[in-house]
Amino acid sequence: EYELAAKKQLKVCTDLGTYCESKVAGVCWVRKESYCCYNSPLARILNEQIKPQLGMDFGTPESPSCTGIKVSDLDRVDWTQVNLDEWLAILAQTGHLPSAANAASMLNLDQLTGSGSRLNPQKYGAASSGRQDTLTRTQGRMTDLDVPSVKRQSELEGWGMGPQ
Repeated sequence: EYELAAKKQLKVCTDLGTYCESKVAGVCWVRKESYCCYNSPLARILNEQIKPQLGMDFGTPESPSCTGIKVSDLDRVDWTQVNLDEWLAILAQTGHLPSAANAASMLNLDQLTGSGSRLNPQKYGAASSGRQDTLTRTQGRMTDLDVPSVKRQSELEGWGMGPQ
């Protein structure tokens, strides 16, 4: 009960309703609540928004269906119908929504993708050189790149745009 209360407070659960678990003489003696809980509020919101589009539901309170959404089904989603206002409100309320004033510090490339990232193997004891952020890595790959030659080669390999 304590764990469920914490998850409800974190807004990671969808309320499926209540059901009667035990009846005596036609009177419900034990009533239970049923929920589908996910790893994050965003996962819950996406499940609530996308499942109906895919013809899926959460089941019934007595028999919940809390499965996630398959990656192969994501191409069937009409993303214009997905409303993320609740997620944006949660980000704003918790101080995680970037604004014009704090976007640069909140969206620090080194922290997200460089040596400060969880993807940096050095953080887990690997002996390798410091991880560069995505901008630096991309600029390094583009240095001395002969774009006309690459374009020509890709066209020869059938990557040309549109009808010939």
